[in-house]
Amino acid sequence: RPDSGPTTTTREASLSHDFGGFEPCEQAPAILAKLALRYGIEGQDLAGHRFWQRPGQRSIWVASSPALPPVGVEVQGFGMLAMRKGPPAGCMTNSFLRRFGHLAIRSVYTLSSAELGLVLRGQPIAVEPQATGDGPCILRTELGVVGRGRIRGAILVGELPRGVRSATAG
Repeated sequence: RPDSGPTTTTREASLSHDFGGFEPCEQAPAILAKLALRYGIEGQDLAGHRFWQRPGQRSIWVASSPALPPVGVEVQGFGMLAMRKGPPAGCMTNSFLRRFGHLAIRSVYTLSSAELGLVLRGQPIAVEPQATGDGPCILRTELGVVGRGRIRGAILVGELPRGVRSATAG
């Protein structure tokens, strides 16, 4: 289970205001529960990582546990953006899923080349609904994780960033 920050070292506690405003994310247990329920990614799979957030902001970041935000430097982000909005409504970002999605055992769709082409062009595809129901899913090919999709009934729609779609569609 990643270090969610409930226990901070004396150094962290005394300097937390200097970490560009970042603090260990109090929602880490809810994020881990969401990952386990939706994707089957367990906390121990993310051992060595910690979630960070600026108080009053919705974005949640993930970084290697030994890493700390820079002291006395205002930074826009720290590590990798994990969620644009925290739980329960927020989804894991495409970047997070491309990095950790290989660990998933649920809500995963393996796309054929033809299906990948449709998704990259922004077209929906018909799929077999999964036990996890409607909501976000991980899209992968035989080469690895592509990013996030969304299931609505028996329809899968890709939620890939425009840059990924345009870079790979042609």
